[in-house]
Amino acid sequence: MKTSQEIVNYLCQRIGQIYFRPLMYGGTGEGVGLALSIYHEMLAEIYEQQEAFTLAIRTRQAEENCEAFDFSRRYRERNPSASEQEIATYVVEQWRIVSKRLNLPIPYASLREAFRENERLRNKFLDEEQ
Repeated sequence: MKTSQEIVNYLCQRIGQIYFRPLMYGGTGEGVGLALSIYHEMLAEIYEQQEAFTLAIRTRQAEENCEAFDFSRRYRERNPSASEQEIATYVVEQWRIVSKRLNLPIPYASLREAFRENERLRNKFLDEEQ
């Protein structure tokens, strides 16, 4: 069975993976926001920081004038012709601010390296195919 720290590490890594490839995990801007909300809420529960989580998300939504909307719906309302990629990018930007305010240990450096290595291998494979 995993320790609580291993679970925290997994959740933070998954949040980071969503940040790097949002539509792969969420499918749409709204799905990205939902996934990030769930992972952040689980971490708030583990850390017993539910109030800090609520404050961080509400503060960010107020700063973005979201009113009763989540980030994706507010962005879509303001930018009706926006693509899902644009919406997801905006959603990720907002949630990264929330992560930072909560001091979540998102492993950005190791994720960047893993994605760089995956891209290198993918490019090598494509080169060999041609």
